[in-house]
Amino acid sequence: MWIIQIPCCLLAILDLYFLNHLTHSQETALLSPTPQIHRLTPNFISDMLEVEWYDGGSVFLEEMDATWQIQILRKELTEEVALETYHSKLSAHKKLLHWTWTSDLPFNCTTHYVRIRCQLHGNTLEESKWGQWSQVANITGKDTGSTTQMYPIDRMVQVGSDVTFCCVWKNGQSLISVHYADCSTEWCWTSPLSERSMLIHVHNVRASIQSGNNAWCNLQNYPGPDEVLTGTVLFVGCKYEEFVWAFLH
Repeated sequence: MWIIQIPCCLLAILDLYFLNHLTHSQETALLSPTPQIHRLTPNFISDMLEVEWYDGGSVFLEEMDATWQIQILRKELTEEVALETYHSKLSAHKKLLHWTWTSDLPFNCTTHYVRIRCQLHGNTLEESKWGQWSQVANITGKDTGSTTQMYPIDRMVQVGSDVTFCCVWKNGQSLISVHYADCSTEWCWTSPLSERSMLIHVHNVRASIQSGNNAWCNLQNYPGPDEVLTGTVLFVGCKYEEFVWAFLH
């Protein structure tokens, strides 16, 4: 049997080559983790949403920067209403990340959907591609056909604010019209949210009377000729003291 002897210096060169090639491949072929949404916590009074997700950092041996995209959608995932960016650092431990967002539309109006994806930034000039979107999580709205209501309910805002209302209705009803105070089409516009929800957006609201400004919708019951009226009140003032006075009187 013949044994081929390779000089030690050649073995060392080969070892360095393969080690360098392996390290370079690991650095330039970063695989972004797929986020796991842990919980959505909506506040139905302030319409603020807290999103919590795990970053998957436990699979990485060294610290690296990560960019997250949080996407908010409505209308059965067909309408994007927000695409926000969040930055963090991944370490060797799985961490729970937190992010908050305030909606201009009450969460009661229709279902909101949330998904997240990640992009890693390694030590090389080459960045990873965007990873896969997480599974979709959602906040279910009231437009399920079981209630008739105008949202938001009795809210207080400052003069000059933009406010979005919505009317949701039961199965067996249909929308006739939706209104806010004496608002003209120049300052108000409407748009369907789902089969049982319609929004009305009011731009630059003016100060209300002491009893507040009404927002309401007219609905038709089927079968039968009866109409249904449902509404809410918006209190518009310049100072907090005016809001308190309006509610007390």
